Amino acid sequence: MDPVTARGARPAGARRRSRRRTREPDLAELRLESTAQALSARGLPTWLQPTTAHRGLAGPVLLHLALAGASLGLALAHHPLLGLLLFFLQLPNLLIDLDGGQSPVRRWLPRSPGWSAEIELQEGEESAATLLVFLPMNPGGGARRSQAQGPQLAQAALALAQAVVDRPIPGARVLLLLGADGPTWFDDLDVLLRNRRHRSNPRRCALLVLRPSASTATLINPDGVVRARSAPPGMLTALGPLGLPSRRGRSAAARARRLGVPAIGLSLDPARPEELADRLHVALRCLGSHLSPESA
Repeated sequence: MDPVTARGARPAGARRRSRRRTREPDLAELRLESTAQALSARGLPTWLQPTTAHRGLAGPVLLHLALAGASLGLALAHHPLLGLLLFFLQLPNLLIDLDGGQSPVRRWLPRSPGWSAEIELQEGEESAATLLVFLPMNPGGGARRSQAQGPQLAQAALALAQAVVDRPIPGARVLLLLGADGPTWFDDLDVLLRNRRHRSNPRRCALLVLRPSASTATLINPDGVVRARSAPPGMLTALGPLGLPSRRGRSAAARARRLGVPAIGLSLDPARPEELADRLHVALRCLGSHLSPESA
């Protein structure tokens, strides 16, 4: 029997899944499945979960531009007030999507089915804090960058798993979440968190979100393009020992916080997978200490 099990729960947003079109899995999805298989072969409980996501930038952006153009065309040609009203009604949807949210406009578009993964790196008691780490198997930035950094992200996932096994996080349950939709829309993480919402207490939970970047390692704070919001103060204090500067950016952490999950983004270079995994492990230990009953 395959040690990688598939959870049968219907994912959030599954009603958008297209039944008329099938497609071959892309490179990031194949990498996700092979990484999940490798972690399962090490004896770690692993679940592949069905998901639906917008896996490209073009579709949502073109729809926003088309709606904006139609509204302005209507304003210039026949009905100025109606056209301007429609344009300004459309504008908030664009801003929501720029911040990594999910606007009503984007919900109109069909999504591509795929897979995400949840791996239990460390078991914990029912009362233990839950520490989550989200690693995208698609770094974004085009096919060339994906081919270069994708394998490094998979190596980082394996290295992090080994680090947690070798040096457990006291008093915590540690879960690794893998997604394949890249750093554009964050749909895979959204589905993963919605599917496990009933299994986590937000007061005893913390999420680290990796944003692959070749620049200097930073904490992404504040998070967002338009409506930038600060990370939870407690998480910032807990991660102080990392010694990383804070810098404004955009990550899936903002999407997670909209779902009520305390989260913060880390911008780290995947070119050195072992170093990346070590930083994430130290961050997990810091958050584990912050959420321990002794610190409450």
